[in-house]
Order: sequence, then structure tokens, then C-alpha cells
Amino acid sequence: MKNKSFLKYFVYSFISFIFLIIFVFTCSKFIKNYKISNIIKDEYSNINYNVYLKENNDFNETYYSRENVEKNNKKFISNLIDHLDIKYYYNVKLNDDVTGYYTYFVKAILTSEQKGANFWIKEYPLTKEKTVVLDNMHEYSITDEVSVNYQDYYKILLDFKNKYNVDTDELAKFELVINSHYGNDDFDMDNANTISLDIPLNDKSTSIIINEKTSTKDNEVISNSIEEYKMYGSMALSSFIIASLFIILIINQYLMNRINTKYTSKVKEILIKYDDIIVEANGLPSLKNYYVIKVKNFSEMLDAYNNIGKPINHYQEKNKSTFTIINDKVIYVYVLKDKSQLSVKWL
Repeated sequence: MKNKSFLKYFVYSFISFIFLIIFVFTCSKFIKNYKISNIIKDEYSNINYNVYLKENNDFNETYYSRENVEKNNKKFISNLIDHLDIKYYYNVKLNDDVTGYYTYFVKAILTSEQKGANFWIKEYPLTKEKTVVLDNMHEYSITDEVSVNYQDYYKILLDFKNKYNVDTDELAKFELVINSHYGNDDFDMDNANTISLDIPLNDKSTSIIINEKTSTKDNEVISNSIEEYKMYGSMALSSFIIASLFIILIINQYLMNRINTKYTSKVKEILIKYDDIIVEANGLPSLKNYYVIKVKNFSEMLDAYNNIGKPINHYQEKNKSTFTIINDKVIYVYVLKDKSQLSVKWL
């Protein structure tokens, strides 16, 4: 019995130990990937611009701001646009300090497309690339501006369209390109963000489209970390639950052993102390033939013995000891149970 209990202790303890190790490992991985996936605390981008017109007799305004364009849903006659002044803003706040650098520059991209198919694309740098070093910083900002001669790019795209006589859609994009490389002891990250002002071109009129979406939060490192922290989170939770269950089994086994020891000691004490009045029986009498009086404790059995003067019969089963006294058609019964045997058997 003791060997069996020891084996259960050993098996339960070993399994608990293994799953606790798995829990600690997966929990550390979960925390690390969670921090990476949430490295971006806040990210903000914005473009402001003014559209300047050529001298003309039909429009009083010499230029239109972004606010004016969006408020009035303004479109422009292509031949009247002289130039645009564009100002870019970008700011990112991180949850941890990082070390590294970022670069940024502005470029023009001209494209000729038809139903999503790209016929032609050409790029023109508008500013020189600038590099800024990050030294244990958790926030950085970029401000850059360019002045764009609209007619130069308008002419290039129209010349391409007329040269090949194709029915295409022309687009001029003026992009702020941001490339970042930073990290700390937990990760290294490379970002490529763009903030773009897009102008669809045609022969007569055009509108202005702002694309302020940034791609940092869709970065491959962050996307992978999101998947990994979900996976490790599930593994950590599962291993913790399994380890907890086996710890509960260890506690349960310990308590049941104590109950079993208490039961065994109690039976042994009664049999030794009252050996002269207790008779070992080969089985139990059929209770249906008697009027049964259930006795709550062995002291009451002793009282019954002293009053009747007949021996106490003892029958030992696997998980209980039954003491009886028979007096004609009356039977006194006291049952002492091993409650440890009533527990659920997991293994």
C-alpha cells in the first residue's frame, strides 16, 4: 500500500514538474511576444498641402489649402494647377526604449494603369535621404516638405499616354518614405512606411487623394509575434491547468493517505483494546432478518455489549469495518469506513 502511494506521489510530482517547466517557458515566450506585438503605443501621420493656381481671370483664389479642398469637395482644372506645397508629419510612440536608426525621403511616382494592370511606372527623388539615430528612445517624429511643379509630371504622363495611344489611367503619387531599423534585447524590427498624396491625372480635371495609412502595425515581426503570443498564451494556460490538476491530485493523495492512516489506526486500536470481547466473523448476517439498530460510535457498541452480554462480531471488508451484536431478532450495527477509498481514482 505504501509503495503504491509512493509511486502515485512520484508520478504526480514528475508530471506536475514537467508541466510547470513548460508553463514557465511558454509564459516567458508569451510575455516577450506580447511586448513585441504591442511595441507600437501610438502612431500618427498627416499631410497638409496648398494647391497653387496659375494666373487666370476665372478664379479669385491664388491657392487652396487642404481644409478648403476637403470642405468644398474641390476638384481642379489640370491646366490651371501651377504647383503644390506639401508638408508631411509622422510620429510614433513605443512602449519600450529602442536603439537603432531611421531614414526618410520624399519621392514622386508616376504610373500608367488600366484596370489594375500596370503599363508603366517611374520614380523621381524629390529630397535627399536623411538618417536619424535612435539611442534608447521610445518616441520619434518626422517633418518634411516639398514643393512640386505639377505641370512637369502632368506633361510626362500625358506624353506617355499620347505616344502609345492607350486608354489608361495616370496617377502621380508624392510619397514620404520612412525606413526604420530598431530594437532592444527582445527583438529587432525593420519597418517600411509610406505616407502619400495621390493625384489622378487626366486631360481636363483632377482631384487630390490623401493616403495616410502606415504599415508599421502590419510589420512582419509584429504580425508573427501576435500569432506566437496567442499560441504561447494557449500553451501556458493549458500547461498551468494540467500542472494545477496534478498538484491537486498530490494534495488529494496526501489527504487520503492521512485519512487511511487514521482509519487503520482506529480499527487496530479497537481490535487490540477489546480483543477479549470481539469475534472475527467470516461474513455479515442478512440484515433483513433482524430489526436493525444503527450505532453511531464504538462507545455505544460497548454499552450494548455491557447490557446484552453477547460478543461483538467484526467483519473486515476492503474499505470498511463492520461491528455487530445479535440479540434474538435485534442486531446492533456500527460501521467504520475508510473514506480514502471513496475518493476518485485518477490513475
